[in-house]
Amino acid sequence: MNEYLVCLHNHFKVKFIMEVTAKINISTPAGRKIVRELEKHKKLVKITYPISLGEDGKTEQTYSVEEVFEELDTKLKKHYGVTE
Repeated sequence: MNEYLVCLHNHFKVKFIMEVTAKINISTPAGRKIVRELEKHKKLVKITYPISLGEDGKTEQTYSVEEVFEELDTKLKKHYGVTE
């Protein structure tokens, strides 16, 4: 993103931010290298990663930490025959 400061009569400052959106193929070494270089410039660059899609084209289910440990706890208790 390029930032420009324009002084109008030495009283006002207006900030113009120009943005660029690029799609980078990170499955290649060159793409990963470009992203690593961009990540070094945290004040200038904001990187967002799209939500991954499943085989059916829908977004994959994501789970919170609590949900993961609750499911793990349930499976371990069932496996070891622990009851509360």
